[in-house]
Amino acid sequence: NVSVINEIIIENGAVLTVDGAITCTDANNIVIRDGGQLIHRNNGVKATIEREIVGYGTTNGGWYTISSPLMENTKLSDVEGLMSGDYDMYRYEEPTSLWQNAKDASNYFNDMEMGRGYLYANRNDVTLSFSGELNNNKVSYYMTKTEDDALSGFHLIGNPFTHDIYKGEGAAID
Repeated sequence: NVSVINEIIIENGAVLTVDGAITCTDANNIVIRDGGQLIHRNNGVKATIEREIVGYGTTNGGWYTISSPLMENTKLSDVEGLMSGDYDMYRYEEPTSLWQNAKDASNYFNDMEMGRGYLYANRNDVTLSFSGELNNNKVSYYMTKTEDDALSGFHLIGNPFTHDIYKGEGAAID
C-alpha cells in the first residue's frame, strides 16, 4: 500500500501488476517504456506509453504494427513523434479492399481506433509517445469478410492494452 510516488518507470521486460486500486491523474507520473507492461483493473489511470521505432534508413529498420492502448480513439496529432520526419502509416479497410495512408488526402484518417492495428514506418529512429487514460475495458472490433477480394477477411487487429494479451492461469485478462 503506497500513498505517494512521484514517478514510476516500467522498463523493457518489466511487468508491474497492481491487484488493488491504482490512481494516477498525471500521465507523466507513469511511463511505460517499449517492452514494459502494466497490468491493472481499474479505470482512470493515466500514463505515457513509449514505442521505439527503428528507422528504415538504418540497417535494422522497417515496418511496425502499432495500436493505441488509450481509453478512447486517439487523434494522430496527439501521439508525440508519430507524424515527424519521413513517415508512412497505413490501415486496411477490408470492405473496400483499400490500404489507406494517413498522409494521402484522398484516403486520410485522423484517429487511431481502439482495437485496430496500423502499419507504421519512419526513415529515422523515433519514439512514439501515447499519453492519456489507459484502456481497461473490453474492446469490440467489428470485422467483415468481402468474398470477391484477394485479401478477403484480412484485418489488422491492435492490442488495446498496456500488457500482452494471453489466457491461462494467472493471466492478465479473464
